Amino acid sequence: MRKTVVILLHAGYWIMFLLLLTLMLGMLLPAFTEMREPGEHDLSKIAQQWFTLMTGMMIVPGVLSFYVNYFWVFNRTVKPRKWWLMIAAKLCIAIVCGLTGIGVMWLLQIELLHNQDIWGLLFIIFLISFEAFINGIIGLVMRGFIGWFEENKRNEEQQRQNTEMELALIRSQLNPHFLFNTINNIDVLIAKDPVTASAYLNRLSGILRYLLYESPQALTPLDHELKQLDDYIALQRIRSVNPDFIRCTVNGQTAGLRIAPMVLLPFVENAFKYATNKKQSEAVSIQISIHNEVLEFRCSNYFDASHTGESSGGLGNKLIHRRLELLYPGTHQLRITPESGHYVVHLTLTLSRA
Repeated sequence: MRKTVVILLHAGYWIMFLLLLTLMLGMLLPAFTEMREPGEHDLSKIAQQWFTLMTGMMIVPGVLSFYVNYFWVFNRTVKPRKWWLMIAAKLCIAIVCGLTGIGVMWLLQIELLHNQDIWGLLFIIFLISFEAFINGIIGLVMRGFIGWFEENKRNEEQQRQNTEMELALIRSQLNPHFLFNTINNIDVLIAKDPVTASAYLNRLSGILRYLLYESPQALTPLDHELKQLDDYIALQRIRSVNPDFIRCTVNGQTAGLRIAPMVLLPFVENAFKYATNKKQSEAVSIQISIHNEVLEFRCSNYFDASHTGESSGGLGNKLIHRRLELLYPGTHQLRITPESGHYVVHLTLTLSRA
């Protein structure tokens, strides 16, 4: 918690404390005026005497108890959970504050102490000690609240840093796989058709720019992600004599929507990597639909049962699952299942608006 906020909390509490004393003065003022002789109803003098009395009985003992508990008792008894020691310490501090209040009242020459017997003096000490005890409790509560808030902020910051580090690690594993496979696609085409290869190199440069400048960002426009998806599919088509082996459809409005970079591409890459029988139409099928802020992504491919597991060269499902958990906690659903000779990925995301 910022120092200015802590100062404002303390100042706010003591302002409320003084307002309470002022309210008490207003309630007791008729009684004070009746106790005085006619002509002695000087309100400023009554108020001065009242706050002089409260300085000895409440303000000095209250401030002393509050801050002794705030700075000393909390760290030595509450943090290590030494509850009996805390209670004993608070009682001792309250009694000391009560005696301190009596000393202040004596120094200020307050009339209340005049002609008091031992029992009257003990009763005044009890009242001052009780008020100091209450202020001590409030000091502990405020110190506990500030400590709880600061600890939560530290935990959130640590969690944020851990999440950023984990996402950076995941990106460092995703991007090399993606680039490796894409460069291999271009390499196949260079020897056969240099002109077409040059056109596809431009697509690759766009993908590289996307990986370098947008992939590290938290969110990117959905249109950008779909553009990279389209470029990657085009690069895959050049490797097959049957360009119809893939079908990709996008339905819905994408304007103003944002998505985490490289969320959809890994699923498509895996579909191409493990798809079998690419001579058949729609060996890989991708369907994307957007309704309001919900994106539904379905990607299926023919598969050979011997290749359904994760391989060292592919993007592991555990890695992808973990990334989605970090990026979209509680706002995504992912199902990966084999269905009638197809390997099907069904992902639902709640997107953000720009």
